[in-house]
Amino acid sequence: MSEDKKKIFISHIADEHPEAARAKEFLEKTFGQYIEVFLASSWESIAPGDDWFKRIEDAITASHLMLVFASTESVGRPWILFETGAAWFSKKKVIPICHKGMTPSALPEPIRRLQAVDINAPSPAESLTKLAEAIRTVADLPTPTPVPLEELPVDTGKTGTVSLRGWMLRPSAHIGEVSEGVFKVGQVDICDIGRAKEADVDPDDSLFVRLFVEPGIGGLTYLNAIAPGKTASLFEQDDVVGRNILAKIKLKAVHQPDLPGARSVPIVVIESARLAGTN
Repeated sequence: MSEDKKKIFISHIADEHPEAARAKEFLEKTFGQYIEVFLASSWESIAPGDDWFKRIEDAITASHLMLVFASTESVGRPWILFETGAAWFSKKKVIPICHKGMTPSALPEPIRRLQAVDINAPSPAESLTKLAEAIRTVADLPTPTPVPLEELPVDTGKTGTVSLRGWMLRPSAHIGEVSEGVFKVGQVDICDIGRAKEADVDPDDSLFVRLFVEPGIGGLTYLNAIAPGKTASLFEQDDVVGRNILAKIKLKAVHQPDLPGARSVPIVVIESARLAGTN
């Protein structure tokens, strides 16, 4: 990575991963090679197997700027206070980003002492535009590159971008696409041999996993997925049902129902997963 890049650390709670991920994507599209964004819940920042605490520590040390996504739910969480304090004591620029109804005047101490940016707006596009302008000013970045509105991420709930909705509505057009999000494990069972083979995974080394989507997307409340190989080991844990996970999922195939007129059912394979943090 170029040393000339402004390194931006995004601090957020696990439940607000989609908002932070949209911000990361938008800022990278807007400022391109001028910035490098660290997002702990993204595999681009912390790969499976990494010492996540050390990676976070190093990222805070290397950062020029920390964005703290502040909502009524996040501001009291211990991990947010820990990351904010670590950056503040390291003399880093720390900016609370007020969203989901939080306002600068409502921030609790000691975060309230920091000059905040309010990105509450009627639409995600307006919120992200306000965020980009604030970052440009604080980090002394060049004028943002206009991002066409059709390229903006769309808010569809806790599981991230509009691509997940597209999978469900037009699955045959999205085979091979990967999405990342926060899901709740609802069920773990043996894997159907036929579905596993159709998805090109080993049925003897795979598990069936039901992932709940909160809130539902277009009426969807859960995804039936396959966890193959090493990924299946996470779901063998006794206490994994009911837990939140950060997962990358891929649409591998589309099952064609036997009944005439029935909708195609996508086969979702869990590419990688880890338990969501307690932050």
